[in-house]
Amino acid sequence: RKKAPAPPSQMAEPAGGWDAFHLFIFNNARLPEAALNHNVSGKVRLQFTVGPDFKPIHIQVLQALGYGCEAEAKRLIDLFTWGPPGASVVVELPFVR
Repeated sequence: RKKAPAPPSQMAEPAGGWDAFHLFIFNNARLPEAALNHNVSGKVRLQFTVGPDFKPIHIQVLQALGYGCEAEAKRLIDLFTWGPPGASVVVELPFVR
């Protein structure tokens, strides 16, 4: 029997928990070359819903930095498994020189 999707008001969490996600970001986030060249640093804030395959869908940029940082942030959250399906989450990813 299939489990019903979580109500949209429920918040998603990364597989392995938030500490594992933050460690992953620390070890894998790369400041894009364009951001390095323009001395950009700060945070990208994204909001998304967890799809039935536990991957992010409907990704929206809430806070942008430009210079390729949003694409890098999306790449990073796409690499993680999230749950429960149907839940939403807001994530801040730091990009620091």
